[in-house]
Amino acid sequence: MFLSKILSIIKLTNQYTNLPRKYKINDHAFSTYTTDSAYWAGFIAADGCVYNKTLTFALKSTDIQAVEHLKSFLQAENPIYQHKTVHGDKTFYSAGMTVTSTQIVEDLLVNYDIHPHKSLTLKWAQQIPNFVRHAFVRGYFDGDGTIGRHGKNSSTFRVAFLGTMSFLQTLKSFLNPPRGTILLKEKGKKVYRLQYNGNKQVRMICEGLYQDSSVTTRLERKYQRYLELCGG
Repeated sequence: MFLSKILSIIKLTNQYTNLPRKYKINDHAFSTYTTDSAYWAGFIAADGCVYNKTLTFALKSTDIQAVEHLKSFLQAENPIYQHKTVHGDKTFYSAGMTVTSTQIVEDLLVNYDIHPHKSLTLKWAQQIPNFVRHAFVRGYFDGDGTIGRHGKNSSTFRVAFLGTMSFLQTLKSFLNPPRGTILLKEKGKKVYRLQYNGNKQVRMICEGLYQDSSVTTRLERKYQRYLELCGG
């Protein structure tokens, strides 16, 4: 949800959606289900924005490598931008890219139910085949998930996902183990947290998510945190 901090960038790029496309891209990157396409669709479901014919994807500048990996997956020639946003006394730095492709936006909608203004309305896409669902969840976890200790000095591990109630309820039934607690993250807001506490549960969940992953289909800092806690 870091993308909300750079809405000014999205508004600016949307002014140019009717111009001829300047950069080449693989328009059919999401036309078929693969573990790679499912991973990036999950990441986009968490941290991307689709509007009109454009896809915008942005992260903290320290995660620019993930943006580079998405660019490579899309076979895109588009440049990666870096941006500074000031909110009160806080300054945020982001890195991202915007691509124009009617086909990509349509495929994300048809194959993954990723639509404009999805932050508070996202639902689990039942049409996603079983063989790529773990990759989709891994991507979503890299965007809107956390892993760490239950407390600063705790020996108990914790993993959590943020999202809509509808999405998290289905995610809860998919994960193994299915036990988890869905909590309202912030009073008055429709953002929820699905949380699991316990070393065995966290290890089982992460082992499932990281199966057949590679350096280009996982956020390395979260993967290293998993290895640090669980030993891989």
